[in-house]
Amino acid sequence: GERANPREELGAGVQSGHLFVGLSVGGKPTWRIEDVVDMVEDIRKRQVGDPGATFVVQKGLWKSRKTGEIVEEDSTRVVILSIMGEGREEFEENVLNLGEALVEGLGQDSVIVEFQDRGVAYRTVDLT
Repeated sequence: GERANPREELGAGVQSGHLFVGLSVGGKPTWRIEDVVDMVEDIRKRQVGDPGATFVVQKGLWKSRKTGEIVEEDSTRVVILSIMGEGREEFEENVLNLGEALVEGLGQDSVIVEFQDRGVAYRTVDLT
């Protein structure tokens, strides 16, 4: 029979891009999750016509390469799935371009991008 909530298979080999983005600049809370959402929405609409992404609010703890200081800050992980018809290379390039725009637009020292295939990380890039 007909299902109340139909299922649509998206494919067995869906890739994902995970971007780790801090919300502070110079140790001071500066951005809100909504600021990141707005940037991602704008950029992904221009890239593929669809802003689809998930945002996980979290805490980040890292050591600054510039000062050696230990930094604890609110942050977000942006998760994007490769379900918009982009090939693997185009998907990776789009996610890296998004990450570079977040570094610049949010004044970040770094945005870490991790690519996964079927949930297994295969490439990690530090954008500075």
